[in-house]
Amino acid sequence: MRSLRTLFAVLILWCCSIAGVTIGQETAVAPSSDLGRAPTTADELRFWLENMVVHHAYSLDEAAAATKLSINDVKARLNEFDIRRNNIPPTAANRLTVLPYPGGRHPRIGFLDGAVNPQRETKFSVVAPWKDGGYAVVDLPEAIWSNLGLTYLAHTHIDTIWTKANVSLPRLEWARCADGALISQRQLPNGVLFGAKVAAGADGVTMRMWLHNGSNETLSDLRVQNCVMLKGLVDFEQQTNDNKVIRGEYVACHDSNRQRWIITAWQPLHRAWANPPCPCLHSDPRFPDCPPGQTQYLDGWLSFYQGQNLDSELERIESLGWKSQKQHRQQVVTCQVTDQSDAPLNVRIRWWDASATSPPVYPISAVKAASGISDQASLGNSTTIVPGGIFLTELVPGEYHVQIDAGPKFTKQTKVIRVLSAPQHFHWRME
Repeated sequence: MRSLRTLFAVLILWCCSIAGVTIGQETAVAPSSDLGRAPTTADELRFWLENMVVHHAYSLDEAAAATKLSINDVKARLNEFDIRRNNIPPTAANRLTVLPYPGGRHPRIGFLDGAVNPQRETKFSVVAPWKDGGYAVVDLPEAIWSNLGLTYLAHTHIDTIWTKANVSLPRLEWARCADGALISQRQLPNGVLFGAKVAAGADGVTMRMWLHNGSNETLSDLRVQNCVMLKGLVDFEQQTNDNKVIRGEYVACHDSNRQRWIITAWQPLHRAWANPPCPCLHSDPRFPDCPPGQTQYLDGWLSFYQGQNLDSELERIESLGWKSQKQHRQQVVTCQVTDQSDAPLNVRIRWWDASATSPPVYPISAVKAASGISDQASLGNSTTIVPGGIFLTELVPGEYHVQIDAGPKFTKQTKVIRVLSAPQHFHWRME
């Protein structure tokens, strides 16, 4: 039956000339739907149920579809974890609340034919700072164009260079950091690597995006589409541009009383606009041309404002220095572990600085699973369990040792990696 459903879905997609896109390294088969993802650990299930029910007000049906559990199982786990819609956990007093978007519910109201099967791994929610204000969903990135064509798309609408070549890109997740930041990074089959970091503060949310050219040709015309969707933000969901304001790279939307605002911006700017049917805001940037081996960066901003003097608030935001294009010393490193056929493996990881006299001295908390688990189960003080074999971390350039244990069927391996002053991706196949 599952095979028949899959074949039926493929035939529909083929007839409509629609090809699915997800993120990561090349695989043989694309998932037919992004609506459901089964959590692999109890901690992961707890996180996603709290995320869905408390912060996004999911119904039991929606939570069941998104977790691939039955409604009865969802009820039982909500009781077990004491998760209730009115039982909101404490949040940091000095920063806005940023969460991975759980998917399963379309983040748009309209123009749904322009975003079929939206993948959740590029999307995060920013909760409004006022009571019962809801949330906005940011798609980072929604799309990337280059001289090669449409190089990445976070939903199904038109063909990318990969769907034209019948290459599918499997799912990843945001990695969640202890300080509330979210990080993602993915490598395309041609060696181009791109990623994003989202960090929430008291004034707003700073966003950084990078693109590293691991291919052998210069990339140009690197336009990026980043979308702020307003469906879940209470009193901002009107399908009109009458409540939108554009000032240079700043794009803002106000509520029906013009007392509350959401503001976003990116630089260097390519195009600022808004789309009423979704409804959404766009301050779309452009990467500078990127020669082989080079990395380019973009900086973004999102915040909320209560008041009537928008221009004064934009001047204040300008003074915060979010456009500084500071180069961070730490670099994001993604590691992927598979078997010889490229199937993902659950692994145990030991990680330490190569300069240490005895391993491990590198803090396990800095290694973040791309499955979205911020606090991994640990064995003693040295081993991190990584479901799905994909993890990432931020590292100061230098040499590191990584010991990988995929269980008794595979030979334990120790890798020595050299972290450069650029984002990197490592793919290790276990024997």
